[in-house]
Amino acid sequence: MNETLPNAVLCVGMLNCDVYFRNTPKNLMRTDTSFMRDVTMLVGGDAANVSQNLAHMGITSYLAANVAGDVFGQHVCDTLEGEGVDTRFVRRDSETGTAVSLFFYDTDGKKHCGAFRGGNRSFHPDMVTDEMLKSARHMHIGSFVGQPAETLIRRAQALGLTVSADISGGSAADRDTMRRVIPLCDVFTMNEEETLELTNETDVKRASEKLREFAP
Repeated sequence: MNETLPNAVLCVGMLNCDVYFRNTPKNLMRTDTSFMRDVTMLVGGDAANVSQNLAHMGITSYLAANVAGDVFGQHVCDTLEGEGVDTRFVRRDSETGTAVSLFFYDTDGKKHCGAFRGGNRSFHPDMVTDEMLKSARHMHIGSFVGQPAETLIRRAQALGLTVSADISGGSAADRDTMRRVIPLCDVFTMNEEETLELTNETDVKRASEKLREFAP
């Protein structure tokens, strides 16, 4: 770790506007109009969530992500800034729209989600400049899949940053990339489902043993 770098974290990756509908009728898709009891619009996305948590802990956090100049993009940026996240590195000129996820919780509490990838699809690690990297001592990549982040990680480490990342989903096509990049990270996180997918196993214990072959 380069102690001369600012004591801050740069979070890179997924930023969503999440809209939650609760007590959704189960026949939603078979009726013309359904009335829900409440709706909530929040900030989501792995990189944004981590940046929020860090800000709540009193740690300086920057977010590098992609949104559009629409109402969803304005909402998430205003919310993040209000919670202490520095959004100077959030690009607001995406032509693809801000990423939005709609969450419908039915009367039994079961979740159904529809997602529009928007600006997350057009975000690329090359958009993270050396100036951004030098603003922090640590870089966290939120939602690794779909981001060719190997070069970005090496660039960050060359500047003295430590690096953490998470998977957030995946597929067999991503396994080779994951196994090549995971050892580069200082910390790498995944949940049970992602662990099984990455190792092509059905048992968590066997999957954990496989991870030892290429874990940080």
